[in-house]
Order: sequence, then structure tokens, then C-alpha cells
Amino acid sequence: IRKSFGSGRFVEVFGTSDEEVATLINRQRIHILIDIDYNKLRLSILALRPAAIQCSWLAHPGTTGASFIDFLIKDQVVAPPEIALCYF
Repeated sequence: IRKSFGSGRFVEVFGTSDEEVATLINRQRIHILIDIDYNKLRLSILALRPAAIQCSWLAHPGTTGASFIDFLIKDQVVAPPEIALCYF
């Protein structure tokens, strides 16, 4: 797993605990964190609330159902207008 900070900088976090990754994100003052982890193996990082705004995108077309995910970034293919209200 790699996390991007700002202008193309990546930090390798493999082997790092969820708490350490959350602290790193917070110290970097990441305001918007976008989760693209398809398998949701490290969703617990977002549960620690390291960023002010946390979104899910690209990896999974549905909602995670997690209260700590503020937004789902979707399009009309993932959520056609006739079912879009199901996502709120």
C-alpha cells in the first residue's frame, strides 16, 4: 500500500500499523483522504479518522456503510439516476 502526499510524493506503509499510518496522514495535514482500496483490508485506518473529509472512490461501486466515510464519489454508471437516492 502506498499513500500519496501532495505533489506526487508516495510513502510506503507496508508493514506499518494502522495507528502509525493514521498518525502519518494526520501529521501531513491531509484534509481530504480518498480510499481506493478495493478489498478494504485497511479500512480500519479511516476508522481512526486521520483526515477531516474521507471519501470512497473507484475501488467499490457501493457504499461501505461505514459512518466514518463522509462521501462516495460515483458517476451515472455506478449509480444510475433511478437508484442514486439509495446511496444516501
